[in-house]
Amino acid sequence: MNRVVLSNYMALTHPSQPNYIGLITGSLSGVWNDLEVNVNRKSIVDLLEAKGITWKSYQEAYSGGCDTKMRIGTYARKHNPFMSIVNIQQNPDRCAKIVSADQLDTDIANDEVPQFVFYTPDMNDDSHDTNMPYASKWFEGFLEPRIGKTELNKNTMFVATFDENFTYTIKNQIMTVLFGPDFKRSSNKAEDDTPYNHYSLLRTIEDNWDLGNLGQKDVDATPIQL
Repeated sequence: MNRVVLSNYMALTHPSQPNYIGLITGSLSGVWNDLEVNVNRKSIVDLLEAKGITWKSYQEAYSGGCDTKMRIGTYARKHNPFMSIVNIQQNPDRCAKIVSADQLDTDIANDEVPQFVFYTPDMNDDSHDTNMPYASKWFEGFLEPRIGKTELNKNTMFVATFDENFTYTIKNQIMTVLFGPDFKRSSNKAEDDTPYNHYSLLRTIEDNWDLGNLGQKDVDATPIQL
């Protein structure tokens, strides 16, 4: 499988939630904690829909139904940034695209996987309430049965990343890998040490579909070299 490690990819800040908000809006939007926030700002969803690009956010342990609770069992809204954007919360059609992760297998079986997929593991599977060996085992078990399905992988680049690193006392570097059976890159190098961050990923998504930008930090962000 083709892949490249982005060995100089940084999170934006601590704690978790501002990184997610920044990734989809191009700005921290005044969010500096993991408490309930309602951000009145455009997001990647506005750009995707303007171009007719289909999307869904798959959230493990999420109950669905536009539920805005901050914590439901092992689900945490701080890791689901779409639910904190006002023009998604208040739009039933958009809100319906935030679904339980169980829906992914149904969408694969029906060949209905959208063009843009945002998948968030729950607080166990992402290692937050467990550990990295646990998360690694989960990721392998999650990926291996699905990655070979053309309904999921056709013409698709997968991005595996984290919101932030574990500690505040060192630089906020996070593991990020691009991969996929159909993933192709101009360079054959297995590692890219260019400085990137979450705004870079947002900019890369924008450039991929010629979406324009959100007029925030995405404008000057370095897109990931593909």
